[in-house]
Amino acid sequence: MSQELSPSEWRELPLFGILENLLFYMAGDEASTALFDALHIGVFTVVLDANTIIQDVCRHVRTGATLTGVLLAAKLGIVRFFCTIEVADEVQEHLPQVAKDRAEEALQAWRRVYTPLICVLDLSELEELSPRATIVAGNDVDDVPTAKLIDLIKPHAVLSIDRHLAPYEPAGNQWTEWSAAYRDKSTRDASMLGLQLGGGITISAASSAVKGLIDLVLKIDRRALLLIGLAIVLSSGVAIAHPVSREWLKDRVSATASWSSEHIVGQLMALLSGLNDLEKTGKEASAFLDEKQLTYPATRLARDYIAEALARTFVPLTAPEITERIENLGYEPRGRRPEWYVAAVLRKYPLLFQAEESHRWTLRSHADLSHSPR
Repeated sequence: MSQELSPSEWRELPLFGILENLLFYMAGDEASTALFDALHIGVFTVVLDANTIIQDVCRHVRTGATLTGVLLAAKLGIVRFFCTIEVADEVQEHLPQVAKDRAEEALQAWRRVYTPLICVLDLSELEELSPRATIVAGNDVDDVPTAKLIDLIKPHAVLSIDRHLAPYEPAGNQWTEWSAAYRDKSTRDASMLGLQLGGGITISAASSAVKGLIDLVLKIDRRALLLIGLAIVLSSGVAIAHPVSREWLKDRVSATASWSSEHIVGQLMALLSGLNDLEKTGKEASAFLDEKQLTYPATRLARDYIAEALARTFVPLTAPEITERIENLGYEPRGRRPEWYVAAVLRKYPLLFQAEESHRWTLRSHADLSHSPR
């Protein structure tokens, strides 16, 4: 088992990424995967195009920096967003024209708020085109990198209004409905996962925010704490420690110093009611997304299987772990030691795959590079 992520790396992860890494390092790949499967929780992969990014950034800026559906889903981490480095450059170039008098503010939001939450991939090492990508190339060669990205990671959805990407069935003008559905599903999944984790692992030791909350709660009535107070603290501790979930919880939690047994019971009822609402909207969102999920022809290349597997996790994986995951996706190994071949493929594409410590691998994001003229 590899060493844990550094504090700075933890801070860069969205909520689900933190929980996924915690479970992975504490319980192992098989156990953490089994938990997420049992809770029907997994990472949705979504490809973004320049037009939808620009519209979302402008909305974020013009509504007083409120969280859009895209931002909330990205911060919670149930949805992982991707774009190509060409799309990132296009956003950088055209965003000021669309934002007009809010141009500088919009650029700052793009650089500081959005790019840390989007995996920006450089696919210049990939030369071959699929039949659908070939059609896109005939329509507009500038959209070929996005077509390559879709073929590579096989996302659940493509949020774009570009008609040239029609062979991939993008969301089109309905993309805001998809964004709302991802927001609702992400909120539901993050809340359910926080509650499930509360009874199983000691998350409190990993966060000073949760430690402070527990210290405060220990001052209230001990009998009430033993009955239900501790259950509330532990089950919602992960969410309270995370800024996005804290926003959702703050309206349901009154001043801790004035809590009594009756107040705790009342808050528990309010919390359960809120969770019921979240479960309902989350199921509706899941049904919408399941109906709209894209389908793809069978993958042929190990490289594409690897990219698809790494796109669906925030955990850096070793070659043997990647091999197991791509076999679950349908990859059929030929040799006796397929992990050796997987490791060779990972090393062959240095712009696409990034080596971490302890021989672990992730997709390489080029978000910082997209901020500079090329």
